[in-house]
Amino acid sequence: MVKLGGHEPPEHLDHFLLYEVTAGSSVNMVVDLNDEFGDEPQVLVSSPFLFANPVRKTHGSVVTEIVMPDAHLVFYNIFPETFTTDVEVLNQFGLQTLEVGSSVVLGVPSEKTEWNVVPP
Repeated sequence: MVKLGGHEPPEHLDHFLLYEVTAGSSVNMVVDLNDEFGDEPQVLVSSPFLFANPVRKTHGSVVTEIVMPDAHLVFYNIFPETFTTDVEVLNQFGLQTLEVGSSVVLGVPSEKTEWNVVPP
């Protein structure tokens, strides 16, 4: 990937295994979001629905180890106002113009607490 739009491509990213959250209370908080695509003020954060655990990836003979083993994420449903913009990217698929829309999910770095494994 090549730098476009003011930032370097990410490096040293982990792969994650996602788990469905089957119980959890709604956060019901309003937050302001800001990233390289623009501002999204007054976004309602609702219920958690996914938990992401960093994992080692094996593809054929290539093994990608976990870089940050404590970097867990919790994903929440969010409800922002409508937003769209076009972004030009250059990656392994060539130069493309992509339409970026409103965020639909908020991933938050989270701490995983220890728990006891129950045998089958």
